[in-house]
Amino acid sequence: MKTIAVVEARYDSLLSLDTGTAMLSASELKTKLVSRQNILSHNGQKVDFEVSDAPDLCGQANQKAIDWALKNLPKDTVARYQSYG
Repeated sequence: MKTIAVVEARYDSLLSLDTGTAMLSASELKTKLVSRQNILSHNGQKVDFEVSDAPDLCGQANQKAIDWALKNLPKDTVARYQSYG
């Protein structure tokens, strides 16, 4: 099964001037993915959104990233994060 994902890159507005002062890589990537409900329904299955897409996968992924960072960052960086967020 094939799905579609859309990605939009955001670049610094000064990049078009090519002055060498702006970074060349994207500063942000916006993405749009197909839901699990959509994939399952196109596969011929009857699905309930509350069952198929209810788990907060974005929140779970974000928490895993935070947990990894807290484990691997220098202690002073962790302390600053815990103080200011």
